[in-house]
Amino acid sequence: MNRNGDTRGTRNVTGAGDADSLARSARDPAAFEPLVTRHSTALHGYFARRAPVAADDLLAELWLQAYAARPNFDPPRGSARAWLFGVARNVLSAHWRRLDQDRPGLLASGDADVMDWAAVDDRLDASALAPELRRVISELPYEEKELLR
Repeated sequence: MNRNGDTRGTRNVTGAGDADSLARSARDPAAFEPLVTRHSTALHGYFARRAPVAADDLLAELWLQAYAARPNFDPPRGSARAWLFGVARNVLSAHWRRLDQDRPGLLASGDADVMDWAAVDDRLDASALAPELRRVISELPYEEKELLR
């Protein structure tokens, strides 16, 4: 906690409180709240460095998934913080998979900077034809225009 009473960005050095909070949250959902307070800044930073535009949404998705999966946390396998970053990685991977599906011009490598240039060329060729296509469609009878729409 800083001098203003704010716990954001502070770190639980032992991690024992985090494991306890996860265990208690099965009986008392409010026990999950300290985890959110303690780890949101670091997790948001993780997302912001990797997917800046979607970081807020990814953080929200992380907390939904972590809350639902809290019975799966196994303290002997590692700290709650490490577990949360594992959940964050899964959320980020799912986000990148959705992007690959939504944007077929990107290669499936997961790297948003690598473009499938053949697909880009195809889109550019199609957009160059758009004005001519609009003109031809505008000259069609109403019924044929509706059929195309």
